[in-house]
Amino acid sequence: MQNTEILDFIKNMRHDFSNCLQIIKGYIEINHISDIQFIIDNWVENMNNERIIFNCADAELSLHLYNTKFLARKFGLNLVYDEINIIDSELLIVKNEPFHSLCLFRESNYNNWEELLVHIKLNENISRINMCFQVENSNPYKEYIIKE
Repeated sequence: MQNTEILDFIKNMRHDFSNCLQIIKGYIEINHISDIQFIIDNWVENMNNERIIFNCADAELSLHLYNTKFLARKFGLNLVYDEINIIDSELLIVKNEPFHSLCLFRESNYNNWEELLVHIKLNENISRINMCFQVENSNPYKEYIIKE
């Protein structure tokens, strides 16, 4: 990632976090403690789900996958990475994956704009990467293959 991309990424994260704090502040003012607890539980769950991204050995891959997760939210896709077995991140980064395939997946399977929780598995094989997507509570994983 270039410095400008990283800066945009951080700005977006700060914006989301600021929005969340504003919502919590509003709930405090009207004494809706259960709503505050729900928001905090949601953030903790998301952070736990994101741990797999930051456990990647390749820092550039971690940033790329986290940025993909962030961009996908703009398209109504909440991503959960279930498996990440990638050694060389170059193929994913050059082809803007899994974001590109996620957009195709969304267009071909879900035309409405309801938010979808999508589970992802990324596995590298010789000269290719298998990506599998599954919308929670739906059909089995749909596989996409990226080749060099």
